[in-house]
Parts: sequence; structure tokens; C-alpha cells
Amino acid sequence: MAARKAKAAQQNEVLLTVGKDASVLTLGKNKVEVSADGKTVTAYTNFGVEVKAADPVAAFSSLAPAQQDAASFNLAKNFNGAVLNGVRIEQAKDGHLIITAKDSKVINLPLAGGNESLENWVCIGASVETGKPLYVAPEDSGTMSWRKAQKYAYGLRCKGQDGVRLPTERELQQMFNNRAKIPNLNTEKWHHEHWSATSSNFGTCAQSKCLKDGTGGAVGKGAYLSVRLVRS
Repeated sequence: MAARKAKAAQQNEVLLTVGKDASVLTLGKNKVEVSADGKTVTAYTNFGVEVKAADPVAAFSSLAPAQQDAASFNLAKNFNGAVLNGVRIEQAKDGHLIITAKDSKVINLPLAGGNESLENWVCIGASVETGKPLYVAPEDSGTMSWRKAQKYAYGLRCKGQDGVRLPTERELQQMFNNRAKIPNLNTEKWHHEHWSATSSNFGTCAQSKCLKDGTGGAVGKGAYLSVRLVRS
């Protein structure tokens, strides 16, 4: 990934991170993630989001040439807006975000800490299941039974955190293959497994895997294993 930094007129740091699967624009405390195709926009803010269902290209064309150059690079001295992957992003004086997109799904998530905010989740590439970017939580959610883990993920989704869930068995293998990218994995010397969402043995067990050595298998759902959530 490549990143550029600048200071906005309001002394808010502006950071642009460009990735293969998604690009992220940080405006002070606000953060906006836009998928590579521009179809999904995730805004992390506590100041609110105003969505305009309009053509961002037309909005971009209405700007003066100098403003277009600044918006294209997302880094202007008097920065207040940009076009990123076909989506126009603006920050109002009161801090709320204005997203102009024609056919994009806009998701608003609150800023918080740890797994609650989705701020620091790591993309490890396209999910082997969905083909969409697969994001892994920055830390484990603790150890718990399989059903409790499912209930915990459901609770986060009810809070508006779309897509948060246990990884499938194949995604757990994908996480093991990309373990160098994932922070705070268990580093204990002993064997330690994580739950997957994939049931087995007529629903009495679920597949698990140790993200340290890659071994695992079917485990009774009442056992207490580690939980590392994903979203895609």
C-alpha cells in the first residue's frame, strides 16, 4: 500500500491509503473506506453521514480545475473533499461526512476501540468464499463455546456492524496462510485453536484450526476455543 499525508485547513490530518481491494481516506477522526469498484462505502464516524444519491462524476466536473486537481490527489491545503474510486467524499465544518455516490451501499459505523469499531481490521485479500475483501479483527474476542461465539457476532451485527461473523473453515485456512499479516495472534507455545463457522458431525461439532501450526479438526460445540471474527 502507498500512503500520503497532508494537513487540512482545520489542522486535521488527511491520510490516503490505496490498496488493491479497497482505499481508505482518513480525515482527522473520521475514516472512509471505499471498495475498489466503488460499490461499498464504509464510513467510520461519530458525527453522522449525509448520503447524496447523485452522479459523483457530475459533482466532480462542477468543481474548478484547481479543485479537481486537489480532489484527484485527495490532498489539498484547504482540503474538504475528494473523489475516491468514483465516490465523492466531503467533510462538513461540523465534522459530518457527505458521501455522493450513484449506486454504492453506504455503511455508517461508530468510532470506538478494539473489535467494537472495525477501525483496525486487516484485509488479507479476497475471501475464498465470497470473493469480496476479507477483513480480520485486530485481536481475539476471547475464548468461548461455538454457540456463544455465534451469539457474540450476532450482537455486533445488531449494533450495525454489518458482515461481522465467524470465518468459514476455508477462510480460517486463508487466515493461517496469511497469519503474518494478522496482529495479536496467539503466540503461546501450546496448541491453541480458533473456531470456524463450519459445522460437522451432523451439527454436533464445528471445524477449528490452530493459527500457529495449521492443525485442527472437528471439535464439540460446547468446547471453549478462541474466537477471531471476520467480515467481508
